[in-house]
Amino acid sequence: MLWTLLVFDLSQQTFREQSIQPFLHKLVPKEEIHAYIPDVTVRYSRAVIDSQSEPYRFVEFLFRKTAHLVVYAVLALFAYAALYPHGMKRPCMFIISLLYVTAIALCDEWVQSAAAMRTSAIQDVVLDTAGGIVGLGAAVWVVPWGSRFVRRRFSSRRWNADL
Repeated sequence: MLWTLLVFDLSQQTFREQSIQPFLHKLVPKEEIHAYIPDVTVRYSRAVIDSQSEPYRFVEFLFRKTAHLVVYAVLALFAYAALYPHGMKRPCMFIISLLYVTAIALCDEWVQSAAAMRTSAIQDVVLDTAGGIVGLGAAVWVVPWGSRFVRRRFSSRRWNADL
């Protein structure tokens, strides 16, 4: 639940509050940044970003889209983990978690549409859902393993033996 609140808190921030471009300007001079990025033009939603003419904007774009993937992967993992103790079957937990992630992504874009200097894009919902699928792939493997580890570590027999 806290991770979901973090998603919505980030959605309400202005573009300027989230911008990493000032940091990038201090980190790498414009003359040098071209050595680190390919010559690429990206069309995303209504934006066209040319890496050579707008290198800082291009790096920030990559950073933001990677953040979408990571944040929603973690959200999906947490959603799956929250359902795990309820004894549901894995396919059901997977579907419910994916629906939750997609619903949050849709709401996130709706909130962004009202935030100052922010735009909403259906491509971000697709990207967020893809991040959720990646997170669920990890959850299918990690959650049962973590659950077994916790049960073994804190079983009553072992707990009493440690005291």
